Amino acid sequence: MAVQQEEIVYFIKEIGRLIEDYRNCTHDEVKYMIYKEIQLLSDVIVEIDKKKMVH
Repeated sequence: MAVQQEEIVYFIKEIGRLIEDYRNCTHDEVKYMIYKEIQLLSDVIVEIDKKKMVH
């Protein structure tokens, strides 16, 4: 199943929301979990981009 452009846009918007949450967070454990989510979504976008370059 191919990832649609709209899904990539959703991931990017979600990263933006998570970054805002990260900036406003005062709890180190929660901040770390938010960081990991940002990292995961970023990795997904990179992998999608890599696959597009191969095809």
